[in-house]
Amino acid sequence: MNRALLVCAALILALFAPGLELGPWHERVVTYLHGLLLEAFPWLLLGALLAALTEEFLPDALLPNLARRLGRAAIPGTALASPLLPMCECGIVAVVRGFIAKGLPAHLCITFLLAAPILNPIVLATTWMAFQDWRMVALRAACGFTIACLAGMIAARCGTGAVLANPPAFGLAGVRISLAQARPLSQQLPGIATHAVRTALPAERPDRIGSIARRTLGHTLDIAAVFILGALLAALAKTSIPPEVIASTGGHYVAGPAMGGILAIALSICAETDAFLAATFAGMAPHAILCFLVVGPLLDLKLLMMYQGVLRRRAILALAFGIPLTAWFLALVAGLAW
Repeated sequence: MNRALLVCAALILALFAPGLELGPWHERVVTYLHGLLLEAFPWLLLGALLAALTEEFLPDALLPNLARRLGRAAIPGTALASPLLPMCECGIVAVVRGFIAKGLPAHLCITFLLAAPILNPIVLATTWMAFQDWRMVALRAACGFTIACLAGMIAARCGTGAVLANPPAFGLAGVRISLAQARPLSQQLPGIATHAVRTALPAERPDRIGSIARRTLGHTLDIAAVFILGALLAALAKTSIPPEVIASTGGHYVAGPAMGGILAIALSICAETDAFLAATFAGMAPHAILCFLVVGPLLDLKLLMMYQGVLRRRAILALAFGIPLTAWFLALVAGLAW
């Protein structure tokens, strides 16, 4: 059984054990967890579907050949092209799995993984709506682009073996995702669902549609357990941070951005709505809010769990330290503009 699922079950039993007196804190944890799941699961499913469509229809040689033709421009080109798939961070992990299956080089996968959520046109539009300040929008995009390109350059020097997880992890109920071959649908779905698919589809298209359904299901199940664990950890962290700590450090020039980064990791808010929350941070300096807005789409508790489906642990640790530190430094530099 998936280890993430076991950890989730253990945490839930510890927090809500029979006979344990439940208080307001437990209610806040459940409310926040419920909100995170409702907000992110549609994007997770959409990302799984896009990954399945990529694996099914994209020619195998297209992405590797395109990367070779672009040469040194491939990293910034990948970052600039990422808005063509406007996905939030919850769905982009599954999309990258599809790109890996089609041979996109590891360093470009890292670049796309980090650039797509923060350069998402919807994310930038909501940032402007929340702050009515083009400086915040431009600096958020510029910082995200910079971090994504730096991560891609470092990954290019490290090589594929040091970056990508191999083999892919097992999903819930032992369902394994094969990035190279598709097994028959009857081996993946329950018999009733398989029969329904076979009888509902035209005779000339059952294999292709069945393969897409299997791939979508596999990607979803592989990511779901670690996503739920990350969301549960985020709910616990959010309800445990004292508001007075935020108020006392948010306005400090050096400590403020650090607090913004910590909040982004702990709260795990969807990138398409985090700007509205950040706009309510009374007393927090603008460059501290910028750090919150930069770190959030790139790294949070649920993403740390979800990255395990595509990246090696050393790569995840490098991102866990490198992203907040780089965002903190960029926020300090941007603070000179305010």
